[in-house]
Amino acid sequence: MNQIEHVIDFRNTMRRMERVVLSRIKDSSYCSGVTVNQGHILLCLEGKDDMTLTNLNDELRLDKASLSRTVDTLVKKGLVRRESRSHDRRSQNLGLTEEGRKIVERINRASLDSFGRIFEGLEKDIRERISYDLHALVEAMRTEGGENNGCCACRGEEHE
Repeated sequence: MNQIEHVIDFRNTMRRMERVVLSRIKDSSYCSGVTVNQGHILLCLEGKDDMTLTNLNDELRLDKASLSRTVDTLVKKGLVRRESRSHDRRSQNLGLTEEGRKIVERINRASLDSFGRIFEGLEKDIRERISYDLHALVEAMRTEGGENNGCCACRGEEHE
C-alpha cells in the first residue's frame, strides 16, 4: 500500500471506530442521565476542584458558547458547582457536586464494563500496543493543528 492508500484506509477505519465508540459512550452517558457532552465535562472535572471554563475549553475543545451553556445546565442539575476565585472574581472554579461524582462513577462503571469486555478478548501485548499507539495518535492529532484542521473553510479555502 502506498501512503495515499494508507491514509484512505486509516480514515475509513477511524470512521467505523468513531461510530462504534460513540455508540458505547452514548450508552454509558444516557444510562447515567446525561448527554455525551455533559458526560465529557463531568469526566474532565473528575478529581479536580480548580478547573475554569478556559481549562475545560483547552481540554475538550468544544465551542465556547456551547460549553458555557452545557456547564450552566450541569450547575442547574446540581451536578457541577461554581465558586468565585478569591484572587479573580471574574473567573470561577468548577467542580463536581456529590451527585455529580455519583454520575461519574456510574459512567466509569458502564465504560469499564463495556470496554473491559473488548480488552478481555485481546492478548496482553496487543492491549498494551493498542493503548500506547492510541495515545501517540491522539497526541499527534492534537498537536498537528487541532480538531478543525481538516475542513477547507477553516483553512480559508472555498467550498465547491
